[in-house]
Amino acid sequence: GSTVIIGIENYIKIHTHSEDPGKILSACIQYGELMEINIENMDKQFEEFVNDSEVKFNEKQICSIIAISNGNGFNDLFINLGIDKIVKCEKTLNPSVEEILNSINECQTDYVIILPNEKNAMMACNLAVEESLKNVSVLNTKSMPEGLASMMSYNSELDINTNISNLENYTNDMIFGAISLASRSGVMNNIEYKEGEYIVVINDAILFAETSLITSIEKTISHMKPDSDSLITIYWGDHSKENQSELENKLIDRFSTIEMEFQYGGQSNIEAWVVIE
Repeated sequence: GSTVIIGIENYIKIHTHSEDPGKILSACIQYGELMEINIENMDKQFEEFVNDSEVKFNEKQICSIIAISNGNGFNDLFINLGIDKIVKCEKTLNPSVEEILNSINECQTDYVIILPNEKNAMMACNLAVEESLKNVSVLNTKSMPEGLASMMSYNSELDINTNISNLENYTNDMIFGAISLASRSGVMNNIEYKEGEYIVVINDAILFAETSLITSIEKTISHMKPDSDSLITIYWGDHSKENQSELENKLIDRFSTIEMEFQYGGQSNIEAWVVIE
């Protein structure tokens, strides 16, 4: 379950969860030489992370990574992909410099990467970098799905410059769309919207506003123009989880020729993130 595969022509990295890792290794050995095998008890690691107890890190680790996050679903996803520290924000991604600096200091290495995952968090991240005595770099991740996607290519055993290059390149071909509920009426980018409507934003610009969540998601996907080779991922917000199953069935029927994946993000300020890769 939860399998991620990335790589280049002759080298592939696989991250997967299994009750029997031996079967995974036996299957993989049929296709080539196995290298850098790392098997961890994710249930135990997750429990330790949540309880803030000491986690046994890889002795070969030379780089750490921090994520600014909002939503229990995204927190869990970041943990499962090997994040070292999470700066949790309850409503909006607007952490304090002190919170970020504390997370930097708690990292086990002197080389740290920060995923701000929101443009409004960039200033606090940069100020924390200036105050830190460690070698810290801030990636220009503008959303939690983008930060999460970049984690797919993260390797704590690689140096910070190699990791930064890999993380930045991984999201180049992705499109991220945010659907939020308007708290008041207004006009932006010549698009008029009313209080209670669903607003669709891509690349910091409002594209349209709709009265229903399902219509706004369908129009967002159509605007992104996915093809049969695309993967669409929906990250549900905290408020949309009640109708999640019904919405998923409608979307699968509507885009039956395209692979779709659904995740619970639990974010408080975005009803749904739509990601196409």
